[in-house]
Amino acid sequence: QGVEAAAKVMGVDVGAVAADSQSPSAYQTAADTILQQKPAAVLIPAVPDPSTIGNQLLGFQHARIPVSGLGMINADKWGVDADQFNAATAALTGQQLADWVIAKHGSSTNAAFYTNPELSFTPIQKAAFKAEMQKRCPGCVYRFVDIPIATVGTTAPQQIVSDLQAHPGTRTLAFGNSETDSNLPVAIKTAGLAEPEIIGFGPTPTNLQYLKAGQETAELGVDYAVATFTQLDAAARLATGQPLTDGEKTGLPPIEWL
Repeated sequence: QGVEAAAKVMGVDVGAVAADSQSPSAYQTAADTILQQKPAAVLIPAVPDPSTIGNQLLGFQHARIPVSGLGMINADKWGVDADQFNAATAALTGQQLADWVIAKHGSSTNAAFYTNPELSFTPIQKAAFKAEMQKRCPGCVYRFVDIPIATVGTTAPQQIVSDLQAHPGTRTLAFGNSETDSNLPVAIKTAGLAEPEIIGFGPTPTNLQYLKAGQETAELGVDYAVATFTQLDAAARLATGQPLTDGEKTGLPPIEWL
């Protein structure tokens, strides 16, 4: 939707090709279809691993079709010239989540960091969170918990509740992908647990409602409208031989604590 709005402002045509599932073959089929269409530029959102469509990315490069990414980790290895929320910026978000917890609780920190291992940016966030904790609060208590992406919106809340029941001292829940805690406040209340702090990165409209209602504590928000407009702007610049802006070169989208 963001890309469509940006395209309307810019006066260009944008067509979408959906992958039928989250399987590698589905991504490859979608990318093959795009390559056959020979567009002026390609916009790609976060994919689990760019190497999944590595052959197609190289095909775009050979066909001189520029690619503008959003959430593709290490995409530069595959000829992607513009990529917002890349490895460096993913690490920054993990560091920020750790800094928030340390600033709030210091040495009394007892936190759980929930990741989706299938998403390529979450291991980077995890490593950055751990490094910041070790650097600034070596005595802090924290742990990492994997939540499969396929369970988000279904059984993930029950998995997290079970984890909290097994670790009753947990004070703060941090999410590298805020969508993971969808329906969690209700599940925690139903289970009769004390309400922990909930913080995360990349709030959805549902997360923002939780925040407004006091069911979440803080969110490291991303301005998705600006991010998608910037993604299309970068694609247009690459397609017409114009230089990228400094922000498009670094790949840091607008983020702020809410």
